[in-house]
Amino acid sequence: MNDRHKIYLALLIMLGTLAYGVWQWNDMSALNIQADQLQTEVSSLTAESTQLASDYQDIKKDVNAARATSAQELAVVFPTRENLSDLTRLLDAFSVKNNFENKPFFISQVSYQEAVTPEGALYQYVPVSMSVTASKSNLSKFLEYVESSGSLEGEVRLMSVENLTLNYPKEYGGTYSVNIDLNAYFAQGL
Repeated sequence: MNDRHKIYLALLIMLGTLAYGVWQWNDMSALNIQADQLQTEVSSLTAESTQLASDYQDIKKDVNAARATSAQELAVVFPTRENLSDLTRLLDAFSVKNNFENKPFFISQVSYQEAVTPEGALYQYVPVSMSVTASKSNLSKFLEYVESSGSLEGEVRLMSVENLTLNYPKEYGGTYSVNIDLNAYFAQGL
């Protein structure tokens, strides 16, 4: 091989090396750009993950607080035991709030019977018998009070009127003598 061929061969090798170097440089630049984009995406996803974890913790606190509040409200309107003393306080509070000289609501007698468990039911109830002296408007208020019982907003224990015996007053606007049989409900075995 003569010198001229050696020079051509050397130039060819050099050009090939240069072309290979440029090609590798382009590949490396493209990979660096891709790596930078991936790093930016990782940073963005990490920030988003941190924000989502923070949001989750905030939501979890709110949900736990709402769950605790709901459980407390539910325990008031649908207790897990008879709670006769709380029921007596509830009826007494209504009587005190609505007993006025010109519009009375006076409970003269309250008696509780043995708790009843309906067959196959997940609840029980306590039959309650009451003797009441009331004005027409306060009797209506009491019946509405019992009708709206069980509402979480009202926080009144779930009750139902089973029987109502009414003795009309002798004069217009007088007081009624009323015997009311109620059922006060509570959860069974929860």
